Amino acid sequence: MGCAGVEEGASCTSERFACADVDAALECREGRWTRLPCRGLAGCEEAGEVVRCDLSENREGDLCPLEAYGQGRCADDGRALLECRQGTMIKTRECSSCALSEGLLVCAPP
Repeated sequence: MGCAGVEEGASCTSERFACADVDAALECREGRWTRLPCRGLAGCEEAGEVVRCDLSENREGDLCPLEAYGQGRCADDGRALLECRQGTMIKTRECSSCALSEGLLVCAPP
């Protein structure tokens, strides 16, 4: 899998994505291809010009696509809300419990 000629660390000139393999995507950041984990079950998928990276199981500190700013998920232990901010998954809130309910993330106060 992956696009021919697209390698982590190689130079790039446009805002593009490619799948590196089933578990990671490559994003063109600051002129270099940067590897982003796609830890969710769907991994990284390419369909024509569209690249999908499943961030649903990404962890705090993982890189995430710059265009995913504000997308969130519950931490694995259910005690925090994680969001993609400036290209990195960060903890934005502590929770006593965190869950997906009717398409919304619900973080109960600690």
